[in-house]
Amino acid sequence: MYTINRAISVVKSNKPFLDWLHSIENDGNSKITMEDLLRECSTFLLPDYDFESEYKQAIKDIYEDIFEIELEGWYTDESLWPKDRSYKVFCEWFDIEIHSCVYDPWEGEIEKEIL
Repeated sequence: MYTINRAISVVKSNKPFLDWLHSIENDGNSKITMEDLLRECSTFLLPDYDFESEYKQAIKDIYEDIFEIELEGWYTDESLWPKDRSYKVFCEWFDIEIHSCVYDPWEGEIEKEIL
């Protein structure tokens, strides 16, 4: 078993995100619940920092990318996305959990793919 020099952030949707999903007409998503959204959360690797403030800054540095990935996971048509995607709105729409202990029990290289 190995530890890796990364932390992990778990992105959990809040009610404003669910409200946005429900606001899209004829989307078929009107029956989605918070429980459904929280069943499968996105995770992002972060550098391994010593202080919580450094993790918070790292999230702030990439929040726009995270926001777009979360929106695109539901709708690729950007005209349906909310116009205001500020950091303030991001913090209202998502909770971020930081976990600093990341273990890799598997042999072999980790492959990266550019999005």
